[in-house]
Amino acid sequence: MDAAALVLGLTNDGWRALLLPLLDPEKSVRDAALSKLEEALKESRGGRTDLWLDPDDMQRLVEIGMTVQFPSTSRTWKSPAHDILFWFVTIKHASLAKTIAVHYAVADDAARLDAITILAAQRNEDALRTLGSLIELHGLPTRMYSRFFWELNDSFQFADCLMPQLVLRAGRYMPNVMDFINVAYQRGTLSPEKLVPAVSLVEEKASELLKTVRRRQRKNDGTLWRFAEEYIPPSHSLGAFLDLLSLIPGSSIDTLQKAKTLSDPRLRAIVAAGLLKRGVDPPAEIVRTAAASHVVRADLYRALAGLGRLDLFPVEHLSFEAFAASHFASWLAYPSELGYEPEVLQLEATLRGATGEGQRQWCLWKFKDADGVAFAGVSGPYEMEPRLGPLEGSDAFSNFAEWDSATPEQHLESVLATLQDWRLHRAEDP
Repeated sequence: MDAAALVLGLTNDGWRALLLPLLDPEKSVRDAALSKLEEALKESRGGRTDLWLDPDDMQRLVEIGMTVQFPSTSRTWKSPAHDILFWFVTIKHASLAKTIAVHYAVADDAARLDAITILAAQRNEDALRTLGSLIELHGLPTRMYSRFFWELNDSFQFADCLMPQLVLRAGRYMPNVMDFINVAYQRGTLSPEKLVPAVSLVEEKASELLKTVRRRQRKNDGTLWRFAEEYIPPSHSLGAFLDLLSLIPGSSIDTLQKAKTLSDPRLRAIVAAGLLKRGVDPPAEIVRTAAASHVVRADLYRALAGLGRLDLFPVEHLSFEAFAASHFASWLAYPSELGYEPEVLQLEATLRGATGEGQRQWCLWKFKDADGVAFAGVSGPYEMEPRLGPLEGSDAFSNFAEWDSATPEQHLESVLATLQDWRLHRAEDP
């Protein structure tokens, strides 16, 4: 059936009026139609009801989104098919899984990604079983985006429906898949036995990646190398496969044992937790060096707490200052900020003040980059007597003003003023 016939087959007048102009020979007409479609979909999320569909139209519209190649518009990066399909991510209906399965084989990669995101968002067994079958047959699309994994993590109760095919076909997205597996495992909805058919692949990949990552390790060479663009993909993949080795019954822990020699504290934390899951106490040095990393410290603490082994957490890092430093350093490590763990991080002062939740405290930090230049930053607000462990706060910020350019009091005032101004602007946003 051609595109126009598919659209005319819709019984909903509003959708027909929106989609037919997107097939018009004139690009200017298609440009205007794309804008109207986007606005209408936005209004539908705000309560507009004339675009609501009966089950037959739902199936027809999904078919249109998955099979119709709409002519291009001036906005070549925008796709009407994506707008149509993504509208269904917030809709739950029993017919969607079957319709997606019928048309998946002929859909392009972009439509497939939207379709599996719809399935992950359905939160029911039939949709997740369909997702597992499609992944087994076709693998994951070449390009993925975070919304799919976000929806998947919220479908943790159906993890068994996706195993082992999700692991076997994860490819370079294994770290994202491992995040989902960990969520499901921690919630008690993953049966580790379901992973056994993937054991050969996991052992092989872990061994290969260990050799690759070991060649790129550095000792006593600062922190920057751990956040380098060429290091992150193999190291994160290795971490995922090491994590998997700790969960699969009967898998060899030989690679986990060999990975104890790695210098990366993030991988050391994964090795420590992995060995504990397999009933083996990790060397104290592995845990100590992992906890010494500001960026790794909080995750290590959570892992040990989940395993009931906080007795292994080093006492020298069991303090308010240590976990506040972890909170601030994790923010600094974002690619849009410093981009890596600071070489030096020192608590210079704390400030107390009143908030809507009562008295709180902020920390003023002095940190140094890889070139040794010192800057000022602030984190918080924290409770006055927080529980011992990882901290959370809405503020973590730096103007990247050099430390010697102002007094500590001036730095603190400047950063907090910037945060307040940002909040005011956010409050004024429509």
